[in-house]
Amino acid sequence: MTTPKLLRNAIAPGWESPCDILLKNGYIEDIGKDKELLEGKTIDLDGRVVIPGLVDGHTHLDKALS
Repeated sequence: MTTPKLLRNAIAPGWESPCDILLKNGYIEDIGKDKELLEGKTIDLDGRVVIPGLVDGHTHLDKALS
């Protein structure tokens, strides 16, 4: 069992504004605004983009998204 994490102010493709992502045991538990975490770690992403894991780190985004 891992420590719960709250990612604040995350952006994902298709979202109109930043949201909070609550992670428990390595899975997304909830997504929304103004989430609270009583126990665990909170990380403020300050509007940074979130992407799925296991993404090829050598992907050329300028070529893959065009």
